[in-house]
Amino acid sequence: MGFFNWLKFAFTKDGIADLSETFDSDVLLEVYYKELAIFSAINLISKGLANSTFKTYHKNKEIKKDNYYLFNIEPNPNQNAQEFWNQAIYNLVYNNDVLIIQANGYFYVADSFIKGDKVLYPNDFTDVQIGTLTMRKKYFQNEVFYTKLNYRKVSELIDGLYSSYGKLLSHAMKDYSKRGGIKGQVKLSTAFSQRFNDQEKLRQYIHDKFKSYFDSTNAVMPVEDGFQFIESDKLKSTTNSEEINKLIDEIFSITGIAFNIPKGLLMGNLADLKSSIESFQTFCLDPISNMFEDEINRKLYGKDAYLSGTCLRIDTSSLKHIDILETASNQEALIRNGYSPNEVRKIVKFDQVDEEWANTHYITKNYSADLSKENEKEGEQA
Repeated sequence: MGFFNWLKFAFTKDGIADLSETFDSDVLLEVYYKELAIFSAINLISKGLANSTFKTYHKNKEIKKDNYYLFNIEPNPNQNAQEFWNQAIYNLVYNNDVLIIQANGYFYVADSFIKGDKVLYPNDFTDVQIGTLTMRKKYFQNEVFYTKLNYRKVSELIDGLYSSYGKLLSHAMKDYSKRGGIKGQVKLSTAFSQRFNDQEKLRQYIHDKFKSYFDSTNAVMPVEDGFQFIESDKLKSTTNSEEINKLIDEIFSITGIAFNIPKGLLMGNLADLKSSIESFQTFCLDPISNMFEDEINRKLYGKDAYLSGTCLRIDTSSLKHIDILETASNQEALIRNGYSPNEVRKIVKFDQVDEEWANTHYITKNYSADLSKENEKEGEQA
């Protein structure tokens, strides 16, 4: 019961009315923080995928041609790679699946579609909608990229887990707001009529006066003779901002578990960032990127091309920031153990050097001696 509805029935026999209750507002905190947590997860995954490198190969040799440009830079004229993969991940999370079609040489994420339910034959997709355009064509499974996250929507999975936290959070916020407000009592003189009709008019009068007074940022309220407003001592709040933050922390923790994302990374905590990124990459980003990689390879390239080394590979290692000064000794070790300078420069995201020496493979004497012995043994056996 709200404050002013309650006020109509709250007068006591001695003419004192308790004004301690305040208005309640139906704030959908559960939905708000759920959406915030899920959007944070989507943002991390989509950025991680967009910042990965979609490497294209022809017979095991890396090449950069049309497909490389489409997946890494411009999937279609209306979206860059970041926008494209953000939409794809959003659909994957909220709809549990995502459909990508190819039209006029470009890739588009479908906003909606109807999927056939075949078992022994390839599925088909109809009423494919992209923005305001509904495609008339019926698409078959081998013409599209289609992947599912799992058999249950992540949003449905976490709904049941923290619905109680949302209710607790909403209650805590209301309690915090209510106890921080102005509370008091109105003391009435016995000179006021005690007749029922007069009491009803008095209740309505107090309701109108105090409603405008409490609702206004700056207000002055005239007080007639026989009225006395007594402000109560502010009740000590049983819920503080720290407790509310703990509840929010629990919501993000549950969301992190559902997505296999460390809670600290999900909330933007920079503590132990390196470990958090490695965990995110291993248990969240890599499995999702593998789904897209498999789907692209089987649909765009096919079995024969894939087995011959013509394929696409998603390299998520580019997500990590590499400090060349901190890793200088490791770079040197790689070159001493068979990596060419250009291969190492590629790892640290430096431009390639168009010189013969930069593509030469070096190896230290101790390793070269072992290799010579191995070659000698193979020669004797031959």
